[in-house]
Amino acid sequence: MKNAVGFIALLILLTAFQTTPAFAQDAAPTKFVVFEEFVSPADMPAFWEAQKTTSELWQKHELDIPVYAYLNDDDAFYWVMPIENFGSLDAIFTKFHAMFQTMIDEDGFDASSAFRDLYSGRQLVIEHAPDLSHLLADENKPSEEEPFCEWMFCYLKAGHEKEVDQALKNFVDYYTEIGSTYTWDVYKSLFGFETPMYILMVKSEDEVTLRTEEKALRENNKENFEKMWQEFAPHVRKLETKKGWYLPKFSNIPAN
Repeated sequence: MKNAVGFIALLILLTAFQTTPAFAQDAAPTKFVVFEEFVSPADMPAFWEAQKTTSELWQKHELDIPVYAYLNDDDAFYWVMPIENFGSLDAIFTKFHAMFQTMIDEDGFDASSAFRDLYSGRQLVIEHAPDLSHLLADENKPSEEEPFCEWMFCYLKAGHEKEVDQALKNFVDYYTEIGSTYTWDVYKSLFGFETPMYILMVKSEDEVTLRTEEKALRENNKENFEKMWQEFAPHVRKLETKKGWYLPKFSNIPAN
């Protein structure tokens, strides 16, 4: 990720929503800003090398912003950062500007030059919806233990959020009733390239493990799944699925 300069327009558009900038510290964050960066296959080696250097310098200079890095199967990176509110974006931009200037002054590394022409990007602000997610109370695995991810982007018909919420709650109730250990998270778009949109995210140690679990669920619950899907599908305009991987070496997890 190059720097925050390319995202100033996002900050300007969000000014009306800002409150005191702060990062979520005491409780688990519920809102996140996602910077999505598209890299062509031809540019991937140069981008990878530039990001490797950048991530190493984040560690060296103790960047105190949590950054969760992912790469999907279309050569797009997701950089996910927790925020407390829209005003937190100002703090993120300020800290990244300072970090990249430090990298120039102390290390002679200019991220703007290193990443020039290597990607295009867009942004999204999302919020976790725990009531629509199926999570196990006693399970909180680190991302490194479940690096394989799959995201279903659900582009909803305008005004159909209430119906989709109820359909997803029905899935949650059913999975709870049958005692399934299959888990997922739902995130709602608050601001970004397309709304209304929900993102369903599942994680596993690898794709084979995930597909094996899903196959068993389908075989044992086919009729009920089809019924619940019919309650969900009419309210969705488009579905898009991406799979990818968590990148621990490109992520930045500050020490507590």
